[in-house]
Amino acid sequence: MKKKWIGLVEVEPLPGSDILEGALGAFVQVVALSNRKSDFLRSIDLIMREYGLSVIEVTDVELISERLKSRFIAQDLMALADTLSDSSPILLDEIHTYLDY
Repeated sequence: MKKKWIGLVEVEPLPGSDILEGALGAFVQVVALSNRKSDFLRSIDLIMREYGLSVIEVTDVELISERLKSRFIAQDLMALADTLSDSSPILLDEIHTYLDY
């Protein structure tokens, strides 16, 4: 059975992509249904490429059930995770861009 995962993803635009409107990069929380951590990471890479983004790093990856044992998850992010389904197995929270390092 697939479980709910969460992770913080740093991305940069692929060459020719203007999705970040000139920003050098961005951070976004991602939630997904997945059997294993490796599947979760693979699904992140695939969806980011669909959006014209390249993954720089994925941090704070864990099962949502584990995170809730020790840390707070914002209500809007939990609401997003609650809408995960087989037809929408991966969802992105709000993208936060940055202009320089």
